[in-house]
Amino acid sequence: MGHLVRLRLEMADVPGALAQAASIIADHGGNIVALDVQHSDNASAVDEVTIELAESDDLSKLRRRLNESGAARVVALQSANAEDLVVRMLRRVGGLLGAPAGDGEPALRRGVAELCATPAVWVSTGEDAPNHAAGREALTCRGNAVVIQSDEPLPPLAQTVSGTAWVLAVADPGERGGVIFVARPLSKPFTSTEIARVEAFIALYKQIVARSDSGLTSTASGAILEG
Repeated sequence: MGHLVRLRLEMADVPGALAQAASIIADHGGNIVALDVQHSDNASAVDEVTIELAESDDLSKLRRRLNESGAARVVALQSANAEDLVVRMLRRVGGLLGAPAGDGEPALRRGVAELCATPAVWVSTGEDAPNHAAGREALTCRGNAVVIQSDEPLPPLAQTVSGTAWVLAVADPGERGGVIFVARPLSKPFTSTEIARVEAFIALYKQIVARSDSGLTSTASGAILEG
């Protein structure tokens, strides 16, 4: 297997746009191994295409040609993992079930960071969350994500993003009252697919924590092992 790269493409919403982009990728020796449609509206669509390339291939040339084609614009590109994203998330959830007390929050941050392809993820306390505009909005609609543009200073865990940024926030639907934040540059807005995935992952995480706090997780795990 060669080098795996994930391209986020903003596609022109016209017939043949994806085929044209695929042809350009093939011309550069790329082999498409996965395609994920993130968002679509009347003007454009956002697709994430995972391609396999030789290590020596020039990504800058591929990016430039795609941008010049009129069929697609490269919003972002990064190295990709050979393992399917859904499989990785299921493994993370499985790891949470057996995680020692106190290890849950780092696992939550890592999972959300992987879903959103950004390291700029942090968890606030209920007392600190209202100090951020996104936190205040999230606290009014527990469990549902809010997304805003913000120029507020970001904490150390989010300093990979500078200036005005997109900030996604989801409040803890339980009793602890914290808020999970994710930041990304303005050039990479969150898609409806990503937002739904983050909401679902956090909701599942909170259910696991609640069961663990009440002692139900170990009982359920024992039943599975015995059965």
